[in-house]
Amino acid sequence: MNEHNQEELLKRPSMLTPPSKQRLALPIALLLENCRSSGEADEALLACIGERRFDSIRERTADPGMDFEERALLAEDMKVDWQAVFRDGYEFGFLHMNGLKRLLLFRYRLQAERDYAQEGMALRSVSLETEEATELASMIRSQWLVTQEQPAMAMNDQAAYAITYKGTINKS
Repeated sequence: MNEHNQEELLKRPSMLTPPSKQRLALPIALLLENCRSSGEADEALLACIGERRFDSIRERTADPGMDFEERALLAEDMKVDWQAVFRDGYEFGFLHMNGLKRLLLFRYRLQAERDYAQEGMALRSVSLETEEATELASMIRSQWLVTQEQPAMAMNDQAAYAITYKGTINKS
């Protein structure tokens, strides 16, 4: 391979940059997280969503009353690439406080008042492992900031985090 071919290869975005995450609308992202709360493998969830059949998981989800079928149809109308979402991850397009609380419940089984406290437009003392906090931060980064409040405990690698709405951060 000559030098020119090597330069061309390096210019290809697919070879240099990691796959970009899809930005999902709140109802679609919460559909996914609620389905994941069932404990089923991603392959099974992909089939459920694709076929709009949720009877096999509905009762094992954090919110069995969710209108799964309607949200799956909405995702279909929005042409969500579920293969890419499961493979590369996603981030929220818009996420309000109650949506954030539902995300914490569905994905990490954390409940308001029991597992963390709300102070205005911030959540305090959210107990997460370092990997979970990093994952969460990447999903909600467009509007929320995840910061460590207290160091991780050596035994379980969990630390207390604050999740703050970026619109309320004082920028002096």
